[in-house]
Amino acid sequence: MPAPAASAISGSSVCRLVALAEGQTARIAAVAEQLRRLDGVSDVELRGAARLWLRYDAALIGYSEIERALDGAGLRRRTNLGWRLRSAWYRFLDENIQSNARTRSAACCSHPPAGAGDRHGDAEG
Repeated sequence: MPAPAASAISGSSVCRLVALAEGQTARIAAVAEQLRRLDGVSDVELRGAARLWLRYDAALIGYSEIERALDGAGLRRRTNLGWRLRSAWYRFLDENIQSNARTRSAACCSHPPAGAGDRHGDAEG
């Protein structure tokens, strides 16, 4: 396997499994190659007959964009409840990663109020 792209080494690198509807095997390889060319995608593998495993930098590209690319290529994804929930969870996680990557301010706890680390309310014990 080739060395991962620089974007895959960041702290926002994620791995996702996408279940596709059966009977599309002939087109999956071509679509996998298209996905590899997307900015932020570092690896795409076919797992079994109808599952794609992807590694990408979620700060650069989100699961929603991956889904749009699959839909645009005419690949149907599985639509049972389990996979719909998983897709929604992936979108939620990636949106949070993208939001955090765009945030320029420090974390809310970088300057805790006086006494915040004191467990009993007195500074010296």
